[in-house]
Amino acid sequence: MNYYNYYKRFKKLIPKKLIVEYNLRFIFEHFVGFEVFRNLINYWDKKIQKKIYNSIKHTKKINLEIEEFNSNIDPKILKEKYIKKGIPFVIRSGAKKWNSYLKWDFNFFKEKYGNHPVLISNHPDLGDYKMTGVINSNLKEIIEGIDQNSMKYARFNPLLDTYKELQDDLNQDWLDKVRNTKIKKHHALFIGNKGTKTNIHNAGTDNLFVQIRGEKRWLIWDQKIYYIINPEVNRAPAKVSNINPDKFNDSNLAFNHLPVCEIILKEGDIIFIPAYLWHYVENLTPSIGIGVRWLSFYNSFRNNILFANLELFNTSPFIFSTLNWRKGFDFNKILTKNLKK
Repeated sequence: MNYYNYYKRFKKLIPKKLIVEYNLRFIFEHFVGFEVFRNLINYWDKKIQKKIYNSIKHTKKINLEIEEFNSNIDPKILKEKYIKKGIPFVIRSGAKKWNSYLKWDFNFFKEKYGNHPVLISNHPDLGDYKMTGVINSNLKEIIEGIDQNSMKYARFNPLLDTYKELQDDLNQDWLDKVRNTKIKKHHALFIGNKGTKTNIHNAGTDNLFVQIRGEKRWLIWDQKIYYIINPEVNRAPAKVSNINPDKFNDSNLAFNHLPVCEIILKEGDIIFIPAYLWHYVENLTPSIGIGVRWLSFYNSFRNNILFANLELFNTSPFIFSTLNWRKGFDFNKILTKNLKK
């Protein structure tokens, strides 16, 4: 069933006054979520979640499909009908003529950029709930560890923003045509072994993700059903959930009725993840991927006005750290600041 049309109907099941109440609870916790109010917040949250569950408990969970295109799709169509409207899509084999697909593999990165640093950390703001400290590694160690069943995962790595010649291997002309903003874009490298993953999360930037090597499993949920995902109020640039999407969830019964879309991204495929879209990502094989990210204020506020406004009042870290793009954008450094406190 079509993703966009079904979610449009599904969201009408939740009374608007209930969404307003959830927003008020979330805003209250964001600004005054002190321990003295913890019992009140928990009681309020459970009351709201029970009402949400009662609103959708008779709805059966179904699997949805997003639009898929071939590499000949006009980027202007994608921009006007999908990116501007916050609708995800997949382009099968969309990057197979790009130099990045033709040139890049594990040996390429190990031999040419093996000494490039990689910060590794399990961290709540990345959707992880098994805490570790910060581990300093490099790409060579990550790639060589794949054959040794290592689960060290280079994610959100700013390699392409450090070595800008690599950006020329992407189809920058196509990327500029498909985006609906001139704000600077950033590039995040992901290299990991089979089984490495990032739990359910979202972020306020649009993201065109290019699968270079291997396969990834993506699960996605609409950006405006945050009141069902019910993320932690972490005052951070990424909202996360510790829900295991492959198991029945006892602590959030409404989630079990939430429609989901599963996509297997193969080599050369491209997926568009709009700002604040909820997604879970798992590597099915050793994998290399690139996320091309950009901030569109229009897209962010349209997709989730609550989260977009609260970004201005983040403290983990403050928004000025997130938007300090003059020195490049290293999401790992932003998040690991909190581990060092």
